[in-house]
Amino acid sequence: MNASPEGHFHEKKFSPPFGAIIGTILGIVAWLVFILLYALFWSKSYDLFQNVVVTIVSFLTTGLLVAVMWIGWLRRAGKSRLW
Repeated sequence: MNASPEGHFHEKKFSPPFGAIIGTILGIVAWLVFILLYALFWSKSYDLFQNVVVTIVSFLTTGLLVAVMWIGWLRRAGKSRLW
């Protein structure tokens, strides 16, 4: 909180998570494009188990990156007294 010259306290304004929302959408689209390209071009040389592992690992990696974006936004929003 910052004190104004009159002695009143004011809080930072809440900013919507536009960056995190756009990042989440782009992450999901990028993951879907990767899975499609993988299925069309690279998966033929692997067996079913290896294809499932690649899908799960890529999904977890995308989820981790999206979670890091949201955690960053929540940390910034927490400083502006979101709760």
